[in-house]
Amino acid sequence: MKRFIHFCIFLMVIVCHFACENATVRSVRLDPEITDTAESYAINIKGDSISYFHWAAEDEILGLPKTAFGDLDSIIARGYIRVLVPYSKTYYYVEGMKRYGLAYDLLNLFEKELNRQLNFNPPRVHVIFMPVSREHILQLLNDGYADMIASGYTITPEREKLIDFSLPTVTGVKDIVVGGPSAPPIQSITDLAGQHIYIRENSSYQASLIRLNDSLRRIGLKPVHIEFIGHYLEAEDMLEMVNGGLIPYTIIAEDLATLWNSVYKDLKVYTNIAVKTNVSYGWAFRKNSPKLKAAVNKFIPTIRKGTTTGNMLYDKYLKNKERLRNAQSPEALAALNNFRTLFQKYGNAYSLDWLLLSAQAFQESQLKQETVSHAGAVGLMQLLPSTAANPPINIPNIKNAENNVHAGVKYMRYLIDNYFSTEQMDTLNVHLFALAAYNAGPGNVRKLRREAMEKGLNANEWFNNVEILAAQHIGVEPVQYVSNIYKYYRAYMVLKHYKVLRDQHKIAKK
Repeated sequence: MKRFIHFCIFLMVIVCHFACENATVRSVRLDPEITDTAESYAINIKGDSISYFHWAAEDEILGLPKTAFGDLDSIIARGYIRVLVPYSKTYYYVEGMKRYGLAYDLLNLFEKELNRQLNFNPPRVHVIFMPVSREHILQLLNDGYADMIASGYTITPEREKLIDFSLPTVTGVKDIVVGGPSAPPIQSITDLAGQHIYIRENSSYQASLIRLNDSLRRIGLKPVHIEFIGHYLEAEDMLEMVNGGLIPYTIIAEDLATLWNSVYKDLKVYTNIAVKTNVSYGWAFRKNSPKLKAAVNKFIPTIRKGTTTGNMLYDKYLKNKERLRNAQSPEALAALNNFRTLFQKYGNAYSLDWLLLSAQAFQESQLKQETVSHAGAVGLMQLLPSTAANPPINIPNIKNAENNVHAGVKYMRYLIDNYFSTEQMDTLNVHLFALAAYNAGPGNVRKLRREAMEKGLNANEWFNNVEILAAQHIGVEPVQYVSNIYKYYRAYMVLKHYKVLRDQHKIAKK
């Protein structure tokens, strides 16, 4: 009961406590330089079927290549197969010159197997990775920009009308309910009546929840409130937010919930409460690709989850993960409630979203004004005193909380006005790029955007575009920094929505 009361308090004060990766506090740098490091990368997984995978720049396409169609014969003629992968910690992600993820490892194995099938020694056909946003993945395949999708793509009748699938890489999966540490426990599917369930936009879970709502209405119960939380988020991001108490429930494939449950320890994984059963997913191709499909289908049985190789790869991505902090500590609830008026005051003064500023401060200092980093950065917004006292900020004494917030917000405004205000970006991306500049320096971000344009990426989109180059050239810190703040911000927006609904309910009762 106490946990439920804490959850209600959490909604009332519009506040959260959500620390990801036990991130250390850093100082703000006005303009550090990118340090490029070039190194060969080798993954070494012990096992008879897995050896070293060497990544090189030519193994990856950022942006869109020329369109090309055709089956395996055309792929052999050009010498490479283009594979769409989601930019995700589960499937494919970048750290400097290193590449990780299930899709990365499995496709390297497939490259070896395909060349073996074709009797090519040395290999003549190579896998080229194309990290993209999930929302575009199907269209890019059918438009000829790629030959295959490898993303844990759910096999549905609707999708089978548009594309072909391989043999399932995973079968018999359930789409299950996962709850957070303070969400009311559920004993049966009917306990979901009237609850808010958050899912990623454009996911296959929406259809399952619509069917569930039809069933609930037929027996006289309230439907589930289906809430969309943004198309930038992947499955592990949703679980991370549930684990941190930022959202109460989500729907996720059981195997992914199991995979990440050993990382996110505060999840309530309801394996007995499924909105859909017998789910399968696999790799996908354009229609009329029978030879490519046949080659993949020879490979799939050797790496399915349940095989030695498949299990080894799944287990690999559970190692070296840090546990997240509980998002509902009383200290964090009180902290943001105390500082909220400052973020509102200076957010309004500089025309910035106070919720996003609050999320930034939580990432920087966990809303602890007494925080001082090893580099000497101070307070809520983690600025160096010299940076704050000198132009362009000119605010001394940032050991004072109000001055600290004022200085941090003023610096964000400076970054936006001087580096991003004239760019063709939406409001969210303007702020995301300013956050990246706050963390990694505006000069670095400017260089990354120039390179993005040269490579055919969208230089005005941070997620799935410029962030990939940031991970490659700078490292994971700015990528994780912006990602964390975006998650906190989405959580604050959820809480703001709850507050509006609660206030409307109070007015209606008067």
